Amino acid sequence: MGSGRGESDLTNSFMMTHNDFGLARFRCLWVTDFFRTWDFVASRDSSHRARNPVSRQFSKCVTILFITVAALTAGCDRAPDEYVNGQGQAERDIANGQLKIAFDDGGSPGSNMPEAFWEYIQLLQKRHGIGWCTFSLPDNPRAAKAWVRGYNAVAMPKIERQVGAQVLKDTLLEAQKLHEASITKH
Repeated sequence: MGSGRGESDLTNSFMMTHNDFGLARFRCLWVTDFFRTWDFVASRDSSHRARNPVSRQFSKCVTILFITVAALTAGCDRAPDEYVNGQGQAERDIANGQLKIAFDDGGSPGSNMPEAFWEYIQLLQKRHGIGWCTFSLPDNPRAAKAWVRGYNAVAMPKIERQVGAQVLKDTLLEAQKLHEASITKH
């Protein structure tokens, strides 16, 4: 189970368990260094006699349990991971020649969907060939918003470089005017 770099099976199983909890981006390489130091220090007591190996193993298990509980209670927020995932998806879409703007689910509070959404996306598509996508995580709207921010952080500057500066803002203003005109007609 070791990776050939001298990590103990216990350390590797911790990293796999940690990744199974959805924190794959959290790298635990420092754990390996910690246990290498732990083995040196824990193998000696004040009289420099070797400690009981069962006691050392138990101490390692308690430490791993403590680190896991601390990581799970403090670091389970998916928003940073989803931000990076959104950036990656935008890069893949751009590499495939697709220019898009991302929106989070319009039903969630604080959505980035403009009131003139349909007019906006129609103008973007017809005039500039810019598409759109949505991302929704009903159980975690904060993470969905992070994905959208990550996507747009990559896509919007690329769109403005390729299509023209302020094109998104100008198109939105025009879409809002069209939307207001359609409301006043009815």
